[in-house]
Amino acid sequence: MSFRIVKFIIFFAVFVFSILLTKSFPFLEFNNDYWLPNNDPYQQDLNYLEDEFQPGFGSIAVLMFPDSFFTEENIDFFRNFKHKVEAIDYVFKINSPLDATVIINQEDMLTIQTYDEAFSDGNIVSISDYQRLFMDSPYFGKLLSDDFRSVGLSVSIDKKNDGNDLMRRVGAIETLRALMSELPQHIRGFVSGDAAIYYEMDASTQRNLFTLLPLALILLLGVAWLFLKQWRSVLIVVIPTIINLGLVPIFIVLLGHYITIINVTLFILVLVITIADGIHMLNYWERYVLNKSAHPIADTIRSTWLPCFITSVTTAVGFGSFATSSIIPLNQYGIQSFLVMIFAYIIVMTGVPFLLRIIPPRVRSEDDIVLFPSLLATVSNIIQNHTKKVVLISLFITLLISQALWKARTETSFISVFFKPSHPVRQHVEFVDKHLTGSGRLDVLIRANQADAFKSIDVFHDVRQRVTKSLGYPLIKGTQDLMMPVKMIHQAFNNSETAYPNTNAALEQELLFLEFSRGETKTDVLSSVVDFNYQNSRIEFMTDQLSTSKIKEVIGFLKDTFSSIEYAQISITGSQFLSYVLGQYVLQSQFITVLITLSFIWVLFISLFGIRLGTVGMIPNIVPMLLTLSLLPLSNTPFDFATVLISSVTLGLCVDDTIHWLHYFQLSRKNGDAAPAIQTSQMMFKPLFLTSIILGIGFGVLGFANLVILQKFGVFTTIAIGLAFFADIVLLPAVIRLFKLTK
Repeated sequence: MSFRIVKFIIFFAVFVFSILLTKSFPFLEFNNDYWLPNNDPYQQDLNYLEDEFQPGFGSIAVLMFPDSFFTEENIDFFRNFKHKVEAIDYVFKINSPLDATVIINQEDMLTIQTYDEAFSDGNIVSISDYQRLFMDSPYFGKLLSDDFRSVGLSVSIDKKNDGNDLMRRVGAIETLRALMSELPQHIRGFVSGDAAIYYEMDASTQRNLFTLLPLALILLLGVAWLFLKQWRSVLIVVIPTIINLGLVPIFIVLLGHYITIINVTLFILVLVITIADGIHMLNYWERYVLNKSAHPIADTIRSTWLPCFITSVTTAVGFGSFATSSIIPLNQYGIQSFLVMIFAYIIVMTGVPFLLRIIPPRVRSEDDIVLFPSLLATVSNIIQNHTKKVVLISLFITLLISQALWKARTETSFISVFFKPSHPVRQHVEFVDKHLTGSGRLDVLIRANQADAFKSIDVFHDVRQRVTKSLGYPLIKGTQDLMMPVKMIHQAFNNSETAYPNTNAALEQELLFLEFSRGETKTDVLSSVVDFNYQNSRIEFMTDQLSTSKIKEVIGFLKDTFSSIEYAQISITGSQFLSYVLGQYVLQSQFITVLITLSFIWVLFISLFGIRLGTVGMIPNIVPMLLTLSLLPLSNTPFDFATVLISSVTLGLCVDDTIHWLHYFQLSRKNGDAAPAIQTSQMMFKPLFLTSIILGIGFGVLGFANLVILQKFGVFTTIAIGLAFFADIVLLPAVIRLFKLTK
């Protein structure tokens, strides 16, 4: 094939690629809503909760008055603010101290209204009566703080699972935040709750991508220029990298996925791995040019296509193993990374030789391609003279430090995993925890065996006793359940002689009266706690935003409390339960992905290098992974969505350098070199050093992210890269010499 045809094919491919990239950008969306598939049993419970009892995205607007809410001026202001919130597109339901339900008994006539309606109709005649009635209601402490200054306005946003939920959530939250920005100076406010937290996760993901990716690219360009010393060498490495970056948005759009807080790291991953492969090819080409090869580009392709292909496959499998995860962002990350890595290999193997032909760098002497000759000589002497010590000390330290893994713990609470303590989102959640009933929710779903089960007084009192017991648990701050509206209406009927009805007739009469509230959304006090045929009920337990370990404690307590119910099936769900379930799946994903990656790499190594050399070659991959994962519990860092990536990323990156090292080692051994292990480390020092620096900078940039998950991923991956460089340059040749595999 002539070079003219090659140029035509490449330019045509670039043209098609540019069109795909241009068409993809308008369809890119940042969305962190979805974590479990709909066929997952835990997600099915969550879907049932949302469909039956808690429709829509939940959020809460909190206003902080300088004095008591119970003044005419503050109530009028809040009423006007509430009307503006009601007018926001896609907001279908709100609840506040003005919208909460009150039952008034006047002249032997019961009236069920909102507090605002009762004011307008004259059923509440003064602000002091309003304050007295509200303080006696179950909403006090939930929608209004004990000091009367902090007021909560619960907002429900349409969620229809029709592909437009993201638009509705974002539009409503942005409008609500705009209203908050227009508050008078003496009134402060913020928006919190699940919808606001997801909104900030999406926005932070976007900000970090648009900030850190250009920063990483600029730093890598500087490092490439510093060590490669020629702008042509830099362009040869960078141009295929930029093209490969475009693969990420193209595949995300083609697959119908979103950019999430997990796969945002894929952009950095492609950036650094492509540069690393380009440097390896450039290193071989420089050697062939220096040795006066007649066809240096062809020799470079012959020498690098196999190791680069193998490293691309191992990396694709390492990250692709996340496709086995039950967590949607991890599953999608695995599919995306597998496809991107395979296509990135094609681009590098065609782009780099093409650029070497068009803009070949100048190579005049050994000094142009050797880095730190004195350091390299020292390292070679240590390996040669202290082989056994190097191996034994490295393995001893690894085994010693890895004992810390027994103390590993998991944390998947969105608040602590994603946001720093100083982040406004976390501070807002802590404010709600401190001044209102709490921001955390756990829901117990009770699905009875027959209709009208919750009209039975025996069932009613059985559930009430279990709820009363639960309220004594120190981590539970409050509940919302069927007992709450029944108690309100019973006290109005019975003039507080007893707290609850004691007969089926009394209970049915009171429920019948409450059913009249179903006609008006704002005063519907039953729909969130029991379904229309009284067969299924929901108990919402309110807590602070808890850690995964604390959530586990509460779940265990609730299971013990409610599991003995014989007339119904019990399941636990809710936003905090989702966090707990994700914690279990994180550990499962950690184990499965590491097992798949290790097994694949070992089989591959044995196939390529034989059983002895292939098995020994696993050591410099396992050691960095074990040391890095062990640093997590040593630094009191829990396993989470970031750390589950670290093990596979570490393996994927380490094995790349190991394959290049072992590939050259085999060539050196076939050539009959006197000390092939030492010579291989000398030859591979520069490309492995440069790729380690580039990988370290690329992932290290994530340490500047304002999201905890990206910070941890960046810091620990950078540590793993440094350990991998040591393992390949020092430990691997020492192990090979110790086991006498040099012949």
